[in-house]
Amino acid sequence: MKKILLFLTLLLVAIVPALRAEQPVDALKGPIDKVIQILEDPQYEDPARKADQREKIRSLTSPMFDFELIAKRATGRYHWENSFTAQQRQEFTDLFAEFLGNNYLTRINGTVKGLKVEYLDEMLDDSGKRAKVRTKVPGSNADVAVEYSMRLRDGKWKIYDVYVEGVSLVQNYQSQFRSLFDKESAAQVIDRLKRKIEEQKHQNETSG
Repeated sequence: MKKILLFLTLLLVAIVPALRAEQPVDALKGPIDKVIQILEDPQYEDPARKADQREKIRSLTSPMFDFELIAKRATGRYHWENSFTAQQRQEFTDLFAEFLGNNYLTRINGTVKGLKVEYLDEMLDDSGKRAKVRTKVPGSNADVAVEYSMRLRDGKWKIYDVYVEGVSLVQNYQSQFRSLFDKESAAQVIDRLKRKIEEQKHQNETSG
């Protein structure tokens, strides 16, 4: 009996860490650390490898975001529910995800040496399904504060907004889309987004 109890105790000790729920900061730190490694990898200094580098970064960062919620909040609840058809909502979500990814890749184009991210704290709301993770990126002149708003969806923590020095990514696009919807239909907004994506692709290709 003692041997059986000892075996069960050891089994529980081995299982408990594996069953620990993923925390918001875990969902950020792993992919971000890998992105930094890719940015610092000397093989990507070759201009011919830049496209591979961008694709690796895209594959790491895309799963981190709740693009459906980001698209819904960026366009505003009224336009999301009334201006778009169900098919247009899906098309817009996919395009906006691509647009944001391209914009991110353009900003970090090239190799970033010595980039560090410090994770300060994480705060969960009472439901345990929403969280904020505060980080900072030390700079030569000043640190940059970056805060991630996240929600638990299908057992995974996903980003639905990013605040850089207190400025919200979603709110920035809210004002832009609000202005567009004053004079354009949902179909026209989607077409405009497609053109922007083509411009981004051209910019990334010509920049190596």
